[in-house]
Amino acid sequence: MSEDLPYDEGVLTPEELSLERDTVDDLGENRFLVRSEGDDSSAVLTDGRGGVERSSSEIGSDLADTPQPHAVDIALKVDGEVARHRASSSDVREVFAELLTWYATQLDDDLSPEATLRLMLEHADLER
Repeated sequence: MSEDLPYDEGVLTPEELSLERDTVDDLGENRFLVRSEGDDSSAVLTDGRGGVERSSSEIGSDLADTPQPHAVDIALKVDGEVARHRASSSDVREVFAELLTWYATQLDDDLSPEATLRLMLEHADLER
């Protein structure tokens, strides 16, 4: 970490984590989305395929309303392009595999998803 950065750069204070603030969305089942003051809760996300644009707060509430017990809704920015993916299923393994395959495909068009994921795992620091 650079000494030039302000202390609170990227770190939320206890006050910002209060569940009573306007920057907190209740996702249900004792889950919350906490945004910092600088975040724009109306930020628009697209699915990367020209799909309907939705705000981040709409995504959180839509995900909570999904009838399947396992779901993911993710936005990814790679090389300036934003892509979005949503998956839900009664099988958590199916959701996880679909998420990993989509993510790897977004990162590298030339490699197979398996090769991309293998490279990512080889170079990832999982000892944190």
